Amino acid sequence: LLWSFSFGIIKYGLSGVDSFFISYARNLIAFVFFASISAYQFKKFKWDINLVAIGAIQFGLMYIFYIESYQYLPAYLIATFTITTPIFVSIADKYFFKNTITSKEFLAISLVILGSYFMRYNVANPIDYWYGFMLIQCANFVFAWGQVWFKEWNTKNIDTDIVSNFSQLFFGATIITSVFYLSISDNVINLTDTNLFALLFLGLCSTG
Repeated sequence: LLWSFSFGIIKYGLSGVDSFFISYARNLIAFVFFASISAYQFKKFKWDINLVAIGAIQFGLMYIFYIESYQYLPAYLIATFTITTPIFVSIADKYFFKNTITSKEFLAISLVILGSYFMRYNVANPIDYWYGFMLIQCANFVFAWGQVWFKEWNTKNIDTDIVSNFSQLFFGATIITSVFYLSISDNVINLTDTNLFALLFLGLCSTG
C-alpha cells in the first residue's frame, strides 16, 4: 500500500526533477531515518560490509534504474512491469546461490517477460517504450538479487538484530546513488514545496 502511492508521486510530484537526484535523496532520507534507529540501539549495531553491498544493489542500483524509467514510461506501465520481480527472485536464488534452473522454468520466465512486454506494447513510440521496459526489468532484477542475498545473509546471522543494523543497507544505497548523481547530473536542483513533500514521503514513508 505504501509503495503503490510512490508510482504516481514520482511521475507527477517530481516531474522535471533529475532522476539521479531523486534516487539519491530518497535513499539519503531513508538512511538518516534508519541511522537514528541504529544510534538509539547502538549496542546492537554490528558493522557488516555485506549489508552495505546488499543495500547498494537492492536499493541503490534498483532506484537508479527504476526512477530513470519514468523518463520513458507512464506510471501505470511501470507498475505493470514490476510483475516480473518474483521471476527474477527465482533466477537469483537458483543462479547466484548455486541452485539449478530447468529448461521448463527458463521457458516460463521468458514467457512472463515477453508477455508483460507485449501486453502494453506502444507502437507509437517503440524506442522509448523498449528502453523504459529494459530499465524497469534491470530494476526488478537487482532488487530481486538483493532480496535473495539478504535472505541468505539473514539465515547466517540470525543473532543480529536487523532493525538496529538496517541503516547499513541504505548507507550502501546512498553511496552508489550519490556517485551516479555527482558524476552524471549537472548538480543544479531547484525544488518546489511539492517536490520536497514528495521526496519526504518517498524517503520516510515508502522507503523508511
